[in-house]
Amino acid sequence: MNNSEPKPYTTCGLEVSIKHLLLECRQFNEERAKHNIPNSLSECLNNEPLNIRNTLQFVKDTNLYKTI
Repeated sequence: MNNSEPKPYTTCGLEVSIKHLLLECRQFNEERAKHNIPNSLSECLNNEPLNIRNTLQFVKDTNLYKTI
């Protein structure tokens, strides 16, 4: 995916972005809760080992690595 050309996300019809997929997409609410995903992008992607581990496991379990 080209970063300059956001594409609609097929499930909800909104623009695909890291922020949307990690924090906003309702399709992943249960998985976000299961993995204790923080409410801010800066926390999801900071240097805190627990946040990194949880975020990466969330991306893996939801197969988002194929999208992002």
